[in-house]
Amino acid sequence: MIAVFYVKKNTINKLKIIMSDSFIGEIIGGKYDFRAKIGAGGSSVVYLAKKLNSNERYAIKTLSTDEKNAIKLLEREIDTLKRLNHPHIVKFIDYGYEEDHRLVYLVLEYLDGQDIKSYFDGGIDLKTKLSLFLQIIDGISHAHGKDIIHRDIKPDNIKVVDIDEEPEAKVLDFGIAIITTTLLTNTIRSYHTPLFSAPEQINLEGVSRDSDVYSLGMTFLYLLSTQSERIRFQDKRHKNILYQSAKEVLNGYENSQDLIEKFKSATEKEREKRPRLDVLRKVVADFLEILSETKI
Repeated sequence: MIAVFYVKKNTINKLKIIMSDSFIGEIIGGKYDFRAKIGAGGSSVVYLAKKLNSNERYAIKTLSTDEKNAIKLLEREIDTLKRLNHPHIVKFIDYGYEEDHRLVYLVLEYLDGQDIKSYFDGGIDLKTKLSLFLQIIDGISHAHGKDIIHRDIKPDNIKVVDIDEEPEAKVLDFGIAIITTTLLTNTIRSYHTPLFSAPEQINLEGVSRDSDVYSLGMTFLYLLSTQSERIRFQDKRHKNILYQSAKEVLNGYENSQDLIEKFKSATEKEREKRPRLDVLRKVVADFLEILSETKI
């Protein structure tokens, strides 16, 4: 998946993308021992870190910037992220600016799990898939209730972890789009992954809760589709490929058409035609109830 940055002409990009392992073995913020690089993409690199004098492990997302007032610029966004407190959103722990490296870092809970696409491909039943969809919707709803829009919902930004031997979904990267845009107000106008982004986001017409609904619809259709059709979708970039594939996959289930049609309506071009999150949640919950009653 590709995260896209739209950059204005005749401006200097203040962001330097860290694509090396240069911070491994260093102590950042005076207390976080960087142990390994565990992810990279777009504008950031994620490290596994251990807090000094403890056994606590964290995932630390880093962004390198020449903006000397980075922390002051981010105060409002950080305060907003601190208000996100939901079991299906990765927890925000701490943040800071390392002046020696000109590094903004965000400390998040470390999740020992796998991305949701890999988890689905491992072979799980439909009830579990739908239960995870409900968890994701609940997490996004919590954020929307606090006027926080994700801006980059996609399978790569959802992890599944085992808690008390039950799978739980965790939505990642709520802060990265907000923080990246804030740091680069004069250079970057949009941050998103084209395959899952709403038309208004791609066309730089502004984002809203409806934009997240679109990305959720695309993500759910993608996850319900077959591997071969996902690959074809990435090549052709036509959402109907996912729609048809998901429809065929669920063809043997009674009333599955309502579910797929609602997911499809979430990806309507016009924002006003997309369902609200509570409507999306209801159709998933209703279908899950039908499955439970029929003991499939």
